[in-house]
Amino acid sequence: MESAGVIFITAFNCEKYIQECIVSVAEQSFQNISIILVDDCSTDQTYYVALQALECLFPKRFTIKRNDTRIGKAGNAFLHLNGGEYVFCAILDGDDYLLDRNILKSFDEEYKRGYDVVWSNYRILDGRVGDLIGHSAALNPLQSPRTQGWKTSHFFSFRYKLFGLIPKFYFTDSDGNWLKSACDQAIAYPILDQTRRYRFINRVSYFYRTDNPNCHHNKANPGMIGLQLSSHQQRLNSKIVFSKPPLPLTFGLADANIPLQDFLDMEALSLAIRGDKAITLDQLQTFLKLIKNQNPILYEEILKAMD
Repeated sequence: MESAGVIFITAFNCEKYIQECIVSVAEQSFQNISIILVDDCSTDQTYYVALQALECLFPKRFTIKRNDTRIGKAGNAFLHLNGGEYVFCAILDGDDYLLDRNILKSFDEEYKRGYDVVWSNYRILDGRVGDLIGHSAALNPLQSPRTQGWKTSHFFSFRYKLFGLIPKFYFTDSDGNWLKSACDQAIAYPILDQTRRYRFINRVSYFYRTDNPNCHHNKANPGMIGLQLSSHQQRLNSKIVFSKPPLPLTFGLADANIPLQDFLDMEALSLAIRGDKAITLDQLQTFLKLIKNQNPILYEEILKAMD
């Protein structure tokens, strides 16, 4: 039986893109999904195009809001991701769309196994740098997520209950104003702080649009090259996100339910490398094979640490 999931979409002046975004969710093989969509004070026809598509494709399975003032993705998430009996939530921007029609089914399978955060990779088609695969990657669950670089961008999902544990403070600046950029980081890091039960699905499932004039990649300072946190304001807000103290780790590895055996094995291997636990050669080979198959990046890090 499919778990209940929800897609959270924010949109600002996306009348050219929003229908394709909603259709890509409707075409998913996973069907137990609802949509919460917020039109963040658009000045075009985004709200009406979205409403028509939702009424046609998601009857009785959507909520749509329209803001009188623009507050950004982080504030909209805080205000609207509450209530509902959902198992997981996935974040989708109104000018982007899903490429892999089975990705939500894969997410559902990982949540049933006991993971708390699941994400995948994305594709960019940008006139400056060409057709690229995104930078998303696995996180080492034995380290703080804030020390490992930004690896969970597009397509990010999380166990719904974790979001409700985040105070408003994490989505605002020092003056109490909603963050208007670096919102993906503002949402992701307080969730990642709470758990180490991560799962990266190494598939390109998401198209990240960079030709939207409102995209921060199109607001870079002169002379900046390539795709990065490109607008000045976005870089400032990213610093604000990282200045916040991490939320307490509540859902660790040791108390994780089977079959999160890969995490438990990684923890056992870490103890063995430090000399805190005896380990046989057969066990070590088993651990290394498992990690190599499921997390090649961590495998390479372990090999370096053992040199």
